[in-house]
Amino acid sequence: MFTAKPSSIIGLELGSSAVKAVELRNDSGDFTLVTYGSGVHDQDVVRNDAQANTSHMVQTIRDLLEQSRVTTDRVVVSLPAMNVFHTTFEIPTMATKDMESAIQWEARRMLPLATDKMSLDWHPLSEQPTQNNTIPIILTAAPKDVVNQYVSIIRDAGLSLVGMETEINALQRSLLPQTHGNYMVIDMGASNTNAAIFTNLAPMIVRNVNVGSTALRNQIASALNITPERAASVRQDIGLAFGESGNHPATQAIKFVMDSMIIKEMKRVVDAFKQPIAGIILAGGAAHLKGAAQYFQEQLQIPTTIGDPWQRVQHHPDLTDTLHEIGPEMAVAVGLAMKTKKAGA
Repeated sequence: MFTAKPSSIIGLELGSSAVKAVELRNDSGDFTLVTYGSGVHDQDVVRNDAQANTSHMVQTIRDLLEQSRVTTDRVVVSLPAMNVFHTTFEIPTMATKDMESAIQWEARRMLPLATDKMSLDWHPLSEQPTQNNTIPIILTAAPKDVVNQYVSIIRDAGLSLVGMETEINALQRSLLPQTHGNYMVIDMGASNTNAAIFTNLAPMIVRNVNVGSTALRNQIASALNITPERAASVRQDIGLAFGESGNHPATQAIKFVMDSMIIKEMKRVVDAFKQPIAGIILAGGAAHLKGAAQYFQEQLQIPTTIGDPWQRVQHHPDLTDTLHEIGPEMAVAVGLAMKTKKAGA
């Protein structure tokens, strides 16, 4: 899609419930936090009006960046995982000049839309052929109308678009240890839960489940006969409690959604991978749920931790506690702001 040049960059995540921004300064691969912030959508205003939705998004971005006091207009923006197609495949070893046509042929066979309606991005997973004398390729594609919509939003917000990135690649950049191995990232947002298994930093399997923290809130509201606002508070206070507290009706409501929709799909992803996974890293606002890491670890039998997107970012010591608290929900924005010219770096 596009490529950012090393310097100060804003990573901008346009989420279903909020816009999040992180500005990082890149000094030859050393990242320093400049500023950050988030702004919530007024969903009632834009629910049934696409044009109003776009205008509202533009205004939310403008307000957020003004309040955050950003120092640049250069932006890398995320494409939602639900709108992006990921796959890996192998092609016979061939000259670089012939790879484009071979990959286009494979894309036409695999993609849900015609290739002329999709924006494609691809690169080899390895510079060395496999034992079968093939080249492993990772292909990422997004509908052109979605890409064009995001381009228009950034333009109307008065910003300079220097990069467009998938949420999955951004999470890889901010959360994964820079070592070889298999890791799984589970990003639990308001409306969706995205999961990806990475091998040596490359996404091998990607899944999207249309269930997030809003579904947990609504299930609690229904089970306890309380308002959604009160249910949101209970969700955070109780969470996935263990021991005797695990019998709380709110915990049971959360587990019902988690087990029947999220955990069930995550088990399918793990089973499909068929290789040992060194660890699971949780991201997204729902990663703050009490007991979430322990719950995923017990259900999937894989060591699980809460992601820290600031692990490679220098910042003022006085911000450490605050950044730790908001880290999981800012992981995509941090990863976007880390994008450099080198693919996957």
